[in-house]
Amino acid sequence: MKKLYVKPLRDSSKFPIKATDYAACFDVFANLSGPEKVKTFDAYNKSVTQGTFDEPIRLYSGDRVLVPTGLIVTCDIGYCIKAYARSGLAIKNGLTLINCVGIIDADYRKELFIPIVNTSMVTQTIEQGDRIAQIMVEKLDDTVIIADNLPPIESNRNGGFGHTGIK
Repeated sequence: MKKLYVKPLRDSSKFPIKATDYAACFDVFANLSGPEKVKTFDAYNKSVTQGTFDEPIRLYSGDRVLVPTGLIVTCDIGYCIKAYARSGLAIKNGLTLINCVGIIDADYRKELFIPIVNTSMVTQTIEQGDRIAQIMVEKLDDTVIIADNLPPIESNRNGGFGHTGIK
């Protein structure tokens, strides 16, 4: 059975929630109430330190940041946690995950930070308690088969990398 274990690090930490009964993922929230400084990177890869976590995070176009959640999350061995962008945040504000899908291994035991990039042309703000990403627990299939011959498949594909060959 897939289990998500959550340990809050601060009194203000919000637990992941499913927004509806049939939601596939848990929403996770920004937790900006800590003593540390927030470090962002601008579009030119220059590190820009903002104030303490108690202040909203300002992301200019192209800026990247690790947003704290105030949580340690983990799962059972044989599973991983995947972090995804929230589609509304991405389409409405241009805020998405830097690496598209974040992978949290079962043996990771530090605070969960969400790597966000501002792809819009305007400054965006992340505030305390904003829903910033969604996570789900997924079973791993670690079977690797070394094969002289690959299993047969019927396909009309004739293109190579980056192209199916279909016009």
